[in-house]
Amino acid sequence: MKTKFSSIMLAGAVAMALTGNALALSDHDARVQLDKIEKSDTRQAAHAVLSDLTKHGLPVDKALSVVESAVEHGYSASDVHQIGHEMVSQMEQGIPAKYVADTADRAIDAGYSAADTNKALNDFQSKVENGMPADRAYAAVEQGIPRDGHGAGMGAGGPDGGAGMGAGSSSFGTGAGMGAGGFDGGAGMGAGGSGFGAGAGAGAHTGGAGAGAGAGAGAGAGIGASPSPAAPSMGGF
Repeated sequence: MKTKFSSIMLAGAVAMALTGNALALSDHDARVQLDKIEKSDTRQAAHAVLSDLTKHGLPVDKALSVVESAVEHGYSASDVHQIGHEMVSQMEQGIPAKYVADTADRAIDAGYSAADTNKALNDFQSKVENGMPADRAYAAVEQGIPRDGHGAGMGAGGPDGGAGMGAGSSSFGTGAGMGAGGFDGGAGMGAGGSGFGAGAGAGAHTGGAGAGAGAGAGAGAGIGASPSPAAPSMGGF
């Protein structure tokens, strides 16, 4: 009875091993997929980065996922090399390949540009270098990446009370908005910066300007209105 049970267990283990091998993506299969890329320079970059990533311990299927996603989102050959270089650099420093790849894959799938994906990777690396476990660092970065690829931000003006608002496509992107307000009803504008997006608003006030900063992200447009009443006429001045 014991021998029969052992034989069943052994047969099950062999079956599972065979199934795993059947499901695992081979390097050859990955190369066949990449050969379908139309642009020759992008195709060559994809092959080169796939080789670099797998040499540094990333499974073929995961490496292919990152590279293919980058190409599908319009990354150029230079973009693919840029992301691949940053990933390899982090893996060479001992950061777990899985979480490096997950960070890149998540940012690319959210519609981030190569530059913004690079910023997400740098943010992830910074958290790890500051003592946060890689899985928690990834979770923190992933949480900040919008699922729908959109973010919004608002900036409030200074003494004029001008307001600006911007809504855009990524938390690392650039947002722009218009604000109307101030004591004299002057127009103000808020423009977002990069790196998790910083929105700014400014309102005009008879030659003076006030500015305010707000959190925001992405590229897009928005409109804000100041609650400040219009200034009374000075009459003859």
